[in-house]
Amino acid sequence: MTPRQQDIVNSILSRIKDGVIHGDVSFDAVHFDRLPDLSQCIVKGGFDVGLCELTSLVGSPKEVTGALICQHNNLKDLVGAPKIVGGSVYCWISGLTSLNGSPEYVGGNFIIDNNRLKTLAGSPKVVGKVFQCSNNLLSSLKGISPKIGGEIKYIGN
Repeated sequence: MTPRQQDIVNSILSRIKDGVIHGDVSFDAVHFDRLPDLSQCIVKGGFDVGLCELTSLVGSPKEVTGALICQHNNLKDLVGAPKIVGGSVYCWISGLTSLNGSPEYVGGNFIIDNNRLKTLAGSPKVVGKVFQCSNNLLSSLKGISPKIGGEIKYIGN
């Protein structure tokens, strides 16, 4: 880990109180081989790991009350993602070929555009607002979340 990366991680770790981090956690554009282990934490805010060149979300918090931002990475699936996301999930252009490991509950939008998905198996059980899966390799919506509170956006497949 570079000194800059270590400083950012130490700053985040110093904010953990009784397993909770209050406020947003942003590793935006900090290139990591792997995330620091926050898997036992709850983030009372958003969790941003966009543009980090990650290949895995292992180490992510178990719950995020805000948004999960994980776009522009090198992910194959969402294994390690928080199980509960109170806000939206933004995971476009991340190389996804599977939705395995998706959060079980997403309170906002679930946006997974411009990946390489051939199936929606593994989708969250609940998406509170829009489910957007445009510009993938899908031939059907089979496997899509059983409970969606908003519209389904499915173009360019």
